[in-house]
Amino acid sequence: RAPARRRVCGRRRWWRRGSWHDPPVPVRLVPGFSQPASVWDDVVAARDPAALVESRTALVLIYSREGRHADAYRLLGELVAAYPRNRLCVREQGSAAIRAGKHSEAEAILSAGLAALDRDRRARMPGERGLWLYKRGLARFGRDKRAESAADLQEALRNTPPEWVRGRALLTLGKIADLNGQRAEAVTNYRTAREVGTQARDTAGAAEATRLLSRPYVRPRT
Repeated sequence: RAPARRRVCGRRRWWRRGSWHDPPVPVRLVPGFSQPASVWDDVVAARDPAALVESRTALVLIYSREGRHADAYRLLGELVAAYPRNRLCVREQGSAAIRAGKHSEAEAILSAGLAALDRDRRARMPGERGLWLYKRGLARFGRDKRAESAADLQEALRNTPPEWVRGRALLTLGKIADLNGQRAEAVTNYRTAREVGTQARDTAGAAEATRLLSRPYVRPRT
């Protein structure tokens, strides 16, 4: 079945694995799409009102691909300012903050987004609240707020999230158990995370769970 399509934050996106993604490769084979971020910097700087939002969204994708997560976070902040009720833009801003190591900002963004989600009467995607809780759990894990992170992740699992989110939540719960010296609980979570990740075709998550079954998680030094 063909993937669902819509415009998100001004750009046409395809629905896959519980969130919106770039179009398939044949659709992306257009001039400029694969250009380095410096080329798109010029597009955004030009301030063409007709192309500004789409250019910013494309630039966010390119920044993320190039590992420029702080720049992606900044641009997503501009999109959220322009579209404050767009839940995807808000959640992606929180995700970009996590990738950029801005865990305090990510927690604040995702907490506000969750509160707005609970007030919002518009339709939701399946498992959306679970995805939000998982993201905030990651932000809190990044701040070493283990009890609050675990509470978010467990609540995410109770909200029927997409399967890949369930696997990643279990993976992070395993890390928390390891940090708390609860190796048996960690191993149980890693085993389940590996099974779920494999079934959900989340190869990176399944591979990380496999590694952690052999060696307990240790928080990287900062």
